[in-house]
Amino acid sequence: MSDVNIDAFIQGTSWQTTYSSNLVWVDPDTGYAFYIDSDDFVVYRKTTNGGAAWSARVVVSGVANLRVAIWFDQWTQASDAGTIIHIVFIKTPSGNVAYRQLDTSDDSFGGEVAIRAGPAPTTSILSLVKARGGNLYAGFFTNVGSNYFYRSTNGGAAWGARATMADGAAQDHILLMPGNEADDNDIWCIYGDISTQEITVKTYDDTGNSWSESGVVTTLASVNMFNYLHFGAAPRHSDNLVILVTCTTYAGAATMRSFVVDGSGTVTAGDDLFTAEGGHVPMPAVMVNQQNDDIYVGYLGGTFGATEHAYGRVSDDGLTSWGAQTQYSVVADDHRAIWTALSVNDNGGRFEPNWFNDDVNSLVTTEDLSIEISAALPTSVGGLNPSLFELLM
Repeated sequence: MSDVNIDAFIQGTSWQTTYSSNLVWVDPDTGYAFYIDSDDFVVYRKTTNGGAAWSARVVVSGVANLRVAIWFDQWTQASDAGTIIHIVFIKTPSGNVAYRQLDTSDDSFGGEVAIRAGPAPTTSILSLVKARGGNLYAGFFTNVGSNYFYRSTNGGAAWGARATMADGAAQDHILLMPGNEADDNDIWCIYGDISTQEITVKTYDDTGNSWSESGVVTTLASVNMFNYLHFGAAPRHSDNLVILVTCTTYAGAATMRSFVVDGSGTVTAGDDLFTAEGGHVPMPAVMVNQQNDDIYVGYLGGTFGATEHAYGRVSDDGLTSWGAQTQYSVVADDHRAIWTALSVNDNGGRFEPNWFNDDVNSLVTTEDLSIEISAALPTSVGGLNPSLFELLM
């Protein structure tokens, strides 16, 4: 058993360049990992054996980039059988924001589409989502006071500016989610307000081009909320609500909490993954198995900035409880970020966290300990259950 390098040398501040998810599974063997490499290019590598080995890098954007976000069609809802991975990235030093798509059916690229020109970024925040109605939305901050929200109604071929979701000038943290509004092109934004250290849910009204905000979902206690994303989220297709996991602080005694939330801010608190434990990097990675609503969370823990391991837990009862902690990394080191896929549907996939080793700037995973989620069997064939049908054949 050993850790596997997806890439032995990637961008040196990768805990800030890729938020939410960097990994897509189209079946239990085939996955795509997106990241910014040591040349500052947006790239992906592909596995066809469940993560045991990864292909040579494929360049998405061959200029310097500051941040990347992805969304897979099938993450949006159970009925979406699309095969497109949508990719948005912020270039540097220009600050230009662009879109490209990868079709996983044949690994073909679409052309690059400009979303916005500049301004030149110092730091940045970026999130991308596909609504249940099909619209694409990208939200981004490219500087203090430079915050934007764009929409595409034609699958990414063209983009137009819409009302921003931002609270003032600060670069707050955002995760866009499909939501369950009556208008299926309305979406939600899980919003981490740096100035108040609170998390709320904002709802975008597509028809009215306007945002509304819920009450406070939870508060955080971090002194470094700007550098580290303190929450992770994923959509749950059975009710189109959002699973939210938050970490209260970093390095010190942290508590990792879980919630089910909707756009009005209605919150059902789940079981804490842990309470008052030291050393955690506050960047939980959340994945939902849409076949049975099992919820997986990857996280980092140990001695902050020195010897941390990658861990995971699963809840199979809707956040009422969490299973035992599983250690996924073989080698403990200065790990600063962790990612998973957001969602696995009936085609199957894996819970296979990958993480960033800041000491050597590598992107690491382990196939040996990953949890394979098989493709779902059809519920019936001509009115018979599959096993009976097979016997009759």
